[in-house]
Amino acid sequence: MIKQPKLSDAVQAAVSGVRAAGFNFIIGVSFAAVNIEASATKERIRYISRHYGHANRYEDPDLLELEGSPASVPPSTSVVRSGRMNQLLDEAAGKIDLDMCKGFMSDHANYPGSICRHVDEGRCEFFTRSALLYEPARRLMLVTDRQACENPWVQYSPQ
Repeated sequence: MIKQPKLSDAVQAAVSGVRAAGFNFIIGVSFAAVNIEASATKERIRYISRHYGHANRYEDPDLLELEGSPASVPPSTSVVRSGRMNQLLDEAAGKIDLDMCKGFMSDHANYPGSICRHVDEGRCEFFTRSALLYEPARRLMLVTDRQACENPWVQYSPQ
């Protein structure tokens, strides 16, 4: 997928294989990005024209039936986390930079079920295992090991 010369070719590579489980990819190039939500048997592709945050749950109406109960702990916090990310992006539109994005990934609104997710003792053991930021125009990726609020960002870029 990442070796494809065009965005459309990368999308085709992402969805053309046999899948045993679902995934979500946001594929970006210098001029645009697409969001791909996929189950083992279906996929939905959305062209992103401004900004877009996603938090580990199906959002496309055709795939929501696969999500399970929206009131269960992980999906319900995913709804809030995704909404919070889009709220932060809306509020910062026109002035978003990499440092601001690092702050978004450390956000604790709705703690412990926040964007920067922590274990909710006795209730839910899910937590942020890694945070990733991409800047396609600079071919740059920043990654943390676990929560962004507690761990350094490591930079990766092509040599």
